[in-house]
This record gives sequence, structure tokens and C-alpha cells, in this order.
Amino acid sequence: MKRIFTSLCCIFLASFGYTQDTYWTIDPVHTTIGFNATHLVISEVSGKFLEFSGNVKSINDENFSNADVSLTIFTASVDTDNAERDKHLKSKDFFDVNKHPHITFESNRIRRLQGSEYKLYGDLTINGITKPVVLDLKHGGTIVDPIDGITKAGFKLSGVINRYDFGLKWNIAKAAESFAVGEEVELVCNVRLNMLVDEAQGTN
Repeated sequence: MKRIFTSLCCIFLASFGYTQDTYWTIDPVHTTIGFNATHLVISEVSGKFLEFSGNVKSINDENFSNADVSLTIFTASVDTDNAERDKHLKSKDFFDVNKHPHITFESNRIRRLQGSEYKLYGDLTINGITKPVVLDLKHGGTIVDPIDGITKAGFKLSGVINRYDFGLKWNIAKAAESFAVGEEVELVCNVRLNMLVDEAQGTN
């Protein structure tokens, strides 16, 4: 009976728009927090973080244009499919995971461009250094999952940051006056959110 009630609530919210604040949490099984960095100038190395958590509060808006976004990434979970490289990334040369176990992002504004395209503004903190960033955000859609009755929303998040801005300055100079690892890092994240129905309904 409780599952049927939950499903009906989700269908109602998805069909007629959200009439009050709604709360969402990141689905880690269907979310990838990834990045790409240039290596030796000629190619890219891709990586991701395996452990993270995040929440979104959508403020009386089914289009997420008034949403508050909060994300925490565990730096020790970095994975580039190479144990030695991952060990280096966890060291003081890069993330210094013992001193800075988390990367965080807190939004301060979302601007809807057109259709499903948005700009996401917020503060990104890496290595204890906080900088404002602007990221591209695309809303893939919102749907009620027919299996569990939970309303789910999908997004693609992308952007470019300069790792030097966050103290990630390790590099090796090459004879050609270039560096082994590029300064710019591309962020590519595919995110799925699950609506928290009890909070969306204003109940405990």
C-alpha cells in the first residue's frame, strides 16, 4: 500500500508540476563524475571519482531553474584505470587526500538559456581553494520509474577548469617548452537524481 501511495504521489508531481519545494539525491549507481586531462600534449587521459554524494533542492519549479545544488566528492576514490597514476593523483603533488579528503561544489545560481539548456554557477573547492565556476548543464528529462515508482531526473554537466587555480601545479617540463600534463581539465558528469518523496510532500 505504501509503495502504491508513493507511486501515485510521484505521478501527480511529474504530471502537474511541482507546487512546492522538492528534494532530490544523487543516484550513485547511475551517475558518473568524470574528467579528461591532456597528457604529453597529444592525447587525453580520462578518470572519474567512484565515491560522492549530493543533494538538490528544487524551489517550486519543475524546470530546476531555481534549484540549489550541493555535491561532495571523495578524493581518495579517484580512478584512472592505472594504480600508479592513481597513487600519484592522491599524493601531495595533486589532491593530497590525507589533508583534503573532499572536493565540494555549492551552487549559487542557475540560468536557463532555452529548452533544456542551462548555465550552472557556483563555488568549487579543491585542495582547500575555492573558486567560482560556470558549467554547462543539460536536463535530459524527468520521468517516473515504472519499476519502483520514484521520480527521476537526468542531467549532463560539462565545463573546463584550470587545475593551477586550485593548487594542482605539478608538471614536468619537456624539451619542446611544453608540459607533460595540460593545465586545463575538462569536467564531464552524467547525473541521475532521485526525488525524495517524503521531503517533497513536507512530511517526516
